[in-house]
Amino acid sequence: MIKLIATDMDGTLLNAAHEISQPNIDAIKYAQEQGITVVIATGRAFYEAQAPVADTDLTVPYICLNGAEVRDETFNVMSTSHLNKSLVHKITNVLKDAGIYYQVYTSRAIYTEDPQRDLDIYIDIAERAGQHANVERIKNGIQRRIDNGTLKVVDNYDAIEKHTW
Repeated sequence: MIKLIATDMDGTLLNAAHEISQPNIDAIKYAQEQGITVVIATGRAFYEAQAPVADTDLTVPYICLNGAEVRDETFNVMSTSHLNKSLVHKITNVLKDAGIYYQVYTSRAIYTEDPQRDLDIYIDIAERAGQHANVERIKNGIQRRIDNGTLKVVDNYDAIEKHTW
């Protein structure tokens, strides 16, 4: 008997418009009616994972930040895991040396040095999922994230040193 269904968001639960489709909402409700726990498991921070769900009447627990934060259905933090500054610096140095793009996630916001790269990544996610990437809609979504403070653009990641890692 199935007891739990865990679903990713981007390219899985969400459509190209970054919304949960009605068939997916219905499937989640059906599973819950059968006594199955449906949990969202994502690399997103909670404030970004919860936004598309808030547009529905779904109630689900969350595994966010690739497992670094777990929240119950009422958004209470059940567990959290942080990286220490020394490890963060080691990781970011390796990424920089290899020329790999990355973002920095904190409990307050996500930081990027290159919002255009974010756009390229979201377009790629949609296309790999076999969906049409509405570039203007994705651009508007990124701009909304910047405007509401969940995505912060910095010239250099060292500028966020004052935040808790």
